[in-house]
Amino acid sequence: MSSTGRRVFFIIVFALASLIALVEFTWGVVASRRLERAETHSGDPLEAPGWHEIQLMDAALARGDISTAVREAGDARR
Repeated sequence: MSSTGRRVFFIIVFALASLIALVEFTWGVVASRRLERAETHSGDPLEAPGWHEIQLMDAALARGDISTAVREAGDARR
């Protein structure tokens, strides 16, 4: 593999790793905010606004479906 090919390969790997880290960070922030809201929510915390989207995002991350996870993170935030 030429040096240009290796450089492109490492750039792609770095970009994918960065995207995964961003999604995981976003999931952590969203989940912690929703958990705070759920703790103050009267009733069952799992029925708090946005909790369903967080569960969908978590399932998408477990499947490795990054685009769905990012979309669900946005839905949970809204």
